[in-house]
Amino acid sequence: MLPIEKIEREKFSNFSVNFTMANQLHTGAEYDNGRFLGMKFKSVTFKDSLFKACLFEDVTSVNTYFKNCTFIDTVFDNTDFEPYKFTDSEFQNCSFFHNKTGCQITFDDDYSAYWIYFVNFLGTLAVLPGNIVSALLMDRIGRLTMLGGSMVLSGISCFFLWLGSSESMMVGVLCLYNGLTISAWNSLDVITVELYPTDRSFFENLKLLEKVLLNKRGVQPHGISVEVGEVVDDGVILLKSSAVPSR
Repeated sequence: MLPIEKIEREKFSNFSVNFTMANQLHTGAEYDNGRFLGMKFKSVTFKDSLFKACLFEDVTSVNTYFKNCTFIDTVFDNTDFEPYKFTDSEFQNCSFFHNKTGCQITFDDDYSAYWIYFVNFLGTLAVLPGNIVSALLMDRIGRLTMLGGSMVLSGISCFFLWLGSSESMMVGVLCLYNGLTISAWNSLDVITVELYPTDRSFFENLKLLEKVLLNKRGVQPHGISVEVGEVVDDGVILLKSSAVPSR
């Protein structure tokens, strides 16, 4: 998290700003005849500040708020300052023109692709310990026990979200949840295979279909029935032989 620059009880007059202001806290400051032109506010908070005869033009803001501020003879032209950004603020002879509508936030303004991929990588990496634990304890404690235990523990880990007061703690809860749930998924995969063996589903039904077809063909000459049966048998044999290497 970037450090916040604090500016307290300073006076600025007859100035012009056209660059990006980021991670700043202005408290008790006074701005007289200031011009904020074509700039961006990123994580900037103004508290108990006075703006007199100022101009905000072509301004975009991200996580920026004015708390208990006073605006006198100030003009806002083509800005994205919504009413919720002015908390307990007072306006005297102020004007708003061409307010921007919709979300003006872009990835260049408020996000870093590095941290997005890094958090995703940590969440995926947390699956590795869960895979190792499930592989070592699957046969020892049983499939159902691991499935139930993992689901209960993963549910309990969700309550740690309310204890997260920082980004690092939230990432830690994410890793904990991913590591616990993967054991449940592994147990479910094993139980599914044991309950429904792969060699007793499709081919057995195909064999039953063969018998139904032969019974319906029984009214025809014996030779035709035999030929149909041989064709179906050959198809079943080919399908089974092709499926053997995939097991």
